[in-house]
Amino acid sequence: MKREPKRNGERLNGDTIVGQLASELRNPSDALHILAQSEKGESAASSTLPEGEPNNLSHGPYNATFLDEYKLVESGLIHRTAIFELLHIYSRNYHPYCPIVPTYMLGPSAIDKILRSDFFLLTVVLTIASRDSPSHSLIHRYCWDYAQRLLLEVLLGHPWTLKSRTVESLLLLSEWLPHIELTHGALNEDKSIFLEDRTSWSLVGLAVRQAYLMRLDQGAFPNTTMQQETKEQAEHKRLIWTFVYIADRQISVRLGQSFWSRGPSLSTRFTSKDFPSLQPCFHDSQDDYASVHQATMELIQLMHNVQGILYASPKRTLAIVHDGDYSRYLDDFQRAAMNWQATWNDLAVSPRVKRSLSLIYEYLCLYVNAFSFQAVLTRMSTPPQPSGHSHCTEQSGKPFSKGIMNSADGRYVWDAITAATNTLKLMNEFEPEQELCYLPYRYYL
Repeated sequence: MKREPKRNGERLNGDTIVGQLASELRNPSDALHILAQSEKGESAASSTLPEGEPNNLSHGPYNATFLDEYKLVESGLIHRTAIFELLHIYSRNYHPYCPIVPTYMLGPSAIDKILRSDFFLLTVVLTIASRDSPSHSLIHRYCWDYAQRLLLEVLLGHPWTLKSRTVESLLLLSEWLPHIELTHGALNEDKSIFLEDRTSWSLVGLAVRQAYLMRLDQGAFPNTTMQQETKEQAEHKRLIWTFVYIADRQISVRLGQSFWSRGPSLSTRFTSKDFPSLQPCFHDSQDDYASVHQATMELIQLMHNVQGILYASPKRTLAIVHDGDYSRYLDDFQRAAMNWQATWNDLAVSPRVKRSLSLIYEYLCLYVNAFSFQAVLTRMSTPPQPSGHSHCTEQSGKPFSKGIMNSADGRYVWDAITAATNTLKLMNEFEPEQELCYLPYRYYL
């Protein structure tokens, strides 16, 4: 009777290992991981998250000592009252634009629910919340100095960093860089206009690698749920990976670089129902972040496809430009964009969230249709072919000298102008001191 639980545990452990062999054995690291798991008991074998990640992703029981162990509180550099104020500032001004922070960290009783595993994310949130608050400038410096020390440990791959909270922290920091870092960069470097882009690029790349290391990319495939993985864990993995996917596509297009992460599988179409943690509660008045997330993913998917077709390689882009057969792609994009707008135009969210979503849409329209304008200039600047074949009738004189509509590309050029105008109008609709200054960096381009 005493040995029966052990045999049951061994059987469960064996079943788990068989499941891992069937689904995870892809490299020598997987084999070593399976061997290591075989020496552990039932509790360790049943865990599908990396070591150090809590099986229960909720906040757990009350324990006021967790925050007391936080280094900045323990050393007296920041008081618990200031943490409460900064969490409230972050929840009100920053969270709506990137709702990846768990709700228990932003509620009224957040201070009592924060875990040790949340300390890096807490540091990043406090750094962001204090960056635009003059009354917390000293705290901002303390938090940023501590965040930089933690970032070094993330870069060096310390064991504690193998957690989903690390990925969330890197993504948030890439969206709102400290002003201190940008000021130092402007003083020490002449060409500092793209400093925030390069820093964001590095942070997103680090987040992508961390996510791959933890195999969060499996969240892109809904049918690959691991054995012993709860529904909450699968949703959490899927949520983080979709945020990684969005951040990677946006920063890559912004800098004209290749994509680092793969997106959802071709057979996958995530909807707002796949992200229950972002859905509004009945007793809460927050925005429907799940629907906003789905709408954003659809826009990013359009951006991904356009990038893959029009900018697959410099040689391919020039071939499309000189052949002039890109109109079919732009027409198809226009139909897809109109369908997206018809679907999400009446989304019931706050004006600032809706404007931020519209900004992504207008920027995407500008990004796509400006290809036609650039094609006209490229053909004009290209010397005539030896065979005497002329690519364009506009090679003599100035572009559009006879009017934009007199050009074959006129419709797409006007669409680009309209998108650029709408982008400027949307930016002017943000209230400068209450909304505009809190936008993530990706909107300022």
